[in-house]
Amino acid sequence: MTTKEFCQGNQEFQQLLEKFSESYIDPYNKRKVALRNEIMKYLPRNYSNWYYSPMDDIGGVSPARFINSHVYNRADQDAVAFPVCKPDFKKSRLSGITFDFHVFNLENHPFLNDMRLFPDFVRSHTPQNVGKKLKGMGSYMLTNADFFLEQDAFTFRERIYLMTLGEVCEGLGMVQLSQKKGGMAVTCNEERISEFFAQPARTQMERVIVDMVERFADAINSLKIPDLEANANDIPDLLKEGLHNDDFFESLFHGIAEDLEDFLDYLEFGIDDDDDEITDIEAGKIEQFAGLVSTCCRYFFIPFGLY
Repeated sequence: MTTKEFCQGNQEFQQLLEKFSESYIDPYNKRKVALRNEIMKYLPRNYSNWYYSPMDDIGGVSPARFINSHVYNRADQDAVAFPVCKPDFKKSRLSGITFDFHVFNLENHPFLNDMRLFPDFVRSHTPQNVGKKLKGMGSYMLTNADFFLEQDAFTFRERIYLMTLGEVCEGLGMVQLSQKKGGMAVTCNEERISEFFAQPARTQMERVIVDMVERFADAINSLKIPDLEANANDIPDLLKEGLHNDDFFESLFHGIAEDLEDFLDYLEFGIDDDDDEITDIEAGKIEQFAGLVSTCCRYFFIPFGLY
């Protein structure tokens, strides 16, 4: 029995995942039809938050830890399982949520598999409104996200996943976005594609990580926060050492304020105080902090934590 078959057939896992379905389906169907499409955009993110959060029902651990402890104990210590959720509809109502287990390892990694599909798929599937004057594949995939999500061709049906796929393939020289009559077009570099997939899987993954790390560093530096400069050479250590989120932000936060905890207390308790007015300096710090958190989620926590 493969790890995927073990996970898919495990009744404990299915009963656990059903708890998420039950918490999502009824509230969704009670919303007005006009709001449902907007709510559905956040299903993958809401699901991921639930999947990685502790639950009292399973001893205070997260569903991710519960499931993968079983995977580990059955001697598959080089794999991580993740049940991708897919909504099922009857007319405009959400009738159920299907969970399809994917097993992540170097020999069969979903992100690398999707990278194989991506160049030809995006080149051959052209949305009607391809957008004009877009700066790169990330913008292209975001602009046309609804179209590509409808194709249901990749592992994760998420906008950030589409953007990440596009950016990595572009960063490694596999695809290029160019201006054509009527909008933008994607061209593929067959030589770069063949060269990349001729390498061992470990080398492929290492190159993907380097590309994502460099993009994260560039995104942090583009915020232009005083005394904050991200070095792509230092970021892999954050992945290896497994820092707590608070420690991670503390390492980046010194350019905004002296003490992260005091600043978070101010955001939670100080802003609502009618006697205090937010100064331009404080407003600037809040804006910088929001940009920092958003950038870290977009380029670090979500890609490295989920994909």
